Amino acid sequence: MAINAGKPEEAERLAMQALKHLPLSSYYSRIVATSVTGEIHHCKGELTRALPMMQQTEQMARRHQTYHYALWALLQQSEILIAQGFLQAAYETQDKAFELIREQHLEQLPMHEFLLRIRAQILWSWSRLDEAEDTARLGLTVLANYQPQQQLQCLAMLAKCSLARGDLDNAHAYLQRCETLQHGAQYHRDWLTNADKPRVIHWQMTGDVTAAARWLSHTEKPAMADNHFTQGQWRNIARVQILLGRYQEAEVVLDELNDNARRLRLTSDLNRNLLLSNQLYWQTERKSDAQRVLIEALTLANRTGFISHFVIEGEAMAQQLRQLIQLNTLPELEQHRASASCAISTSITGISSRILTRTSSISC
Repeated sequence: MAINAGKPEEAERLAMQALKHLPLSSYYSRIVATSVTGEIHHCKGELTRALPMMQQTEQMARRHQTYHYALWALLQQSEILIAQGFLQAAYETQDKAFELIREQHLEQLPMHEFLLRIRAQILWSWSRLDEAEDTARLGLTVLANYQPQQQLQCLAMLAKCSLARGDLDNAHAYLQRCETLQHGAQYHRDWLTNADKPRVIHWQMTGDVTAAARWLSHTEKPAMADNHFTQGQWRNIARVQILLGRYQEAEVVLDELNDNARRLRLTSDLNRNLLLSNQLYWQTERKSDAQRVLIEALTLANRTGFISHFVIEGEAMAQQLRQLIQLNTLPELEQHRASASCAISTSITGISSRILTRTSSISC
């Protein structure tokens, strides 16, 4: 309860007391306490401490046949590995979770949807968009017998898939469904952050500064950016600030995000942050800085496998990637990723332009 109430220090104190005083025979309580301790380290950005705690939780839960906790521990391991930039290892951990679900017939648990959603997240990052969409839709199928409000994050993922294809009409339709669910519902801030990600990208692609300014005026601004949850919200804020031309504010945000991501080794967040820093530098005519952070982002992508994150930045990104490819100074892996991202980005930019042109014609 303490961790759900946003009181990690209290949760950590209680969990440590439980592990210290509980007898070994109280295996279920010890599994819970170990899991909570791992979650706290995760929330504090202490990923190298969180991962072994979740691995221990999984082992204990399997040993005592508390399989729902074993599944939860695998999901947490996957999220931690994604944050560390080890997406292939996270993918393989997810395979273990899918196997556990099949073996123990856990298909109808909401955690199955969670697993499908974070699998879709990896597939989206790697630009395997057909698979990402299919996986997100499977998540919606799992949720068929639950409240519709539970569908928010799968719908947001489908919106992201449409954005990565340049299909702004379809993305808008999914985002409207998200907004309908959000009216009158109370969501955890992490859910809202995930729903806002495709929303702010859509505003960037369509140039909707009015909606962006309205959102920025009332959105939550976390006190810290010291884990991958709050990094995501501050990245949403920085993206909107750039869209609104509030470059100095965005630079302050991104500098802190990058400092914290480096300190905590949040590799995936750093990879994403650098792409926004690139956009900021490009728009403020600091071309050498833009190239520097783009090259670093391409290098990090050798580990993360990111492609769609480059693609959604549109024509400015495609132009810079083309320039780097023509210079022929990138190492082989970076050159290959730049070429792949550039090809997809150029393709969707054309699609998006045609959609925007058609929309403008209709409105006229």
